[in-house]
Amino acid sequence: MANQRPQKHLIVLSASYPFGNGEIFLENELPFLVERFGHIFLLPTFSYGSPRNLPDGVTLLPPEPPSQWRLLEFIRGFLSSGGMFLPEWKRASGHPFSPYQFYLTSRTLGIARRMEQRILKTIAYYNLKDGIIYSYWMQQACMGGIMAARKHSWTVATRVHGGDLYTERYAGNFLPWHEWKVRNADYIFPVSQNGRDYLAQRYPGCAGKIRLMKLGVSGPARIPPDPSPKTKTDAGPESLHLASCSSVIPLKRVDHILETVHKLKELLPALEIRWTHIGNGPQFSSLQNRARSITREGLRIDLKGHLPNNEVRQFYQTGGIDLFVNYSTSEGLPVSIMEAFSCGIPAAAPDVGGIPEIVDKSNGLLFDPDTPPEILAKQISDLYRSGALSDMRTSARIKWEQEFRLESNYQKFADFLYFEL
Repeated sequence: MANQRPQKHLIVLSASYPFGNGEIFLENELPFLVERFGHIFLLPTFSYGSPRNLPDGVTLLPPEPPSQWRLLEFIRGFLSSGGMFLPEWKRASGHPFSPYQFYLTSRTLGIARRMEQRILKTIAYYNLKDGIIYSYWMQQACMGGIMAARKHSWTVATRVHGGDLYTERYAGNFLPWHEWKVRNADYIFPVSQNGRDYLAQRYPGCAGKIRLMKLGVSGPARIPPDPSPKTKTDAGPESLHLASCSSVIPLKRVDHILETVHKLKELLPALEIRWTHIGNGPQFSSLQNRARSITREGLRIDLKGHLPNNEVRQFYQTGGIDLFVNYSTSEGLPVSIMEAFSCGIPAAAPDVGGIPEIVDKSNGLLFDPDTPPEILAKQISDLYRSGALSDMRTSARIKWEQEFRLESNYQKFADFLYFEL
């Protein structure tokens, strides 16, 4: 018993999980953390509606005091900055003329201060002596975790994905406190090699604490049957079924996928072309209206909106999908493609972020992000005519098995947190 490892506590910071529908990837990771640490605390930054069920061994910490008022967060940040606000505001590309960047900088700090206080209260209430603060995103909660950890000599680790990583996604290339978080976190875990290289090149003095930790997904025991070639029940023409899964926001360019399938029908008039999109967002109504305006025999468009993750995965296994399509302008390493690959579905995706780490010519089509829909349609048409899609199914499945299995990746991550930090 003398060599028994002292108990190490873990506080996990999320954006909103277990509230809302998001962060399914954290939901899948949580059981591995509980198994390794025995018990963990979960603190979401925001709460909306009712929480989902949590595994045994997880204590949910309500994000008190409740603060859904953005103005209150803004004021808190400005008034409790402790001298932090002004230097960061002066770094903003819009300083001193951008009210939005002024507001964003202050509100980010306000949310971080709220999370800091909630963490400190948790440590005091449960009399926690030694532990790790793990933030699933390198956002406001991560910043609050760093500030709280400083007062108790705890370790702070954070994952970093896409929206919390690439500052180029934001106006003026400015994401408040980005450098501060990188320099002050103890460990940073990008989910892609591209993300690791991005941070290491930008902050070379921090390269030693930046370590690649991939996400992962579960998959069926065996690859679903090959849907190609398939025919309609009336012995009509063969069909080609494309699928996509993302939020309907400008970054994802789902409207480009709509244009692509429209052009694809022109190139393959004898085929029934099907496109199924899963996911909603601010531009969903506009997408629906545009889809309704495109009426052509043999072109079927199904905009399903949001589906629970288990239904998405069931659809991948039974929907007879030939090709998964992503058209984003920026990505980390998309879990949606991992899920497609686990079911042996090849992918067409742009050469951005970490996508080249999963999609290559053996398992899909990697295209220039500036490729217009009519050119992508031609590339997909050529791929279909070549008969290569069937061979790509096996390669996609092998890629998932070798690099993106949920069990191996999340076990590796939980072990690293517990034994190395």
